[in-house]
Amino acid sequence: MEDKKEMTLRMMMARKTVMEELGEKYHERIQTYTDVIKEYQDANQLEVLPSLLQLLSTKNPEEWAKLMFLAAAAEMIVSEK
Repeated sequence: MEDKKEMTLRMMMARKTVMEELGEKYHERIQTYTDVIKEYQDANQLEVLPSLLQLLSTKNPEEWAKLMFLAAAAEMIVSEK
């Protein structure tokens, strides 16, 4: 399993990629994935990273959805600071 630093780097790279790909539609489209992580987080009383990892392992999303989840988690962490 990746350590926290590597996972954070992957999330930030995914965020950058998705932002470039979606442009002005980024915030609108990322919100759906942020909401899913937040709901999972609240239901399981977990922080962002454990929620993300569990969602990715149980949902087994396709590559684009995986990027979106990584970007959404990065967005959540960035907005916490």
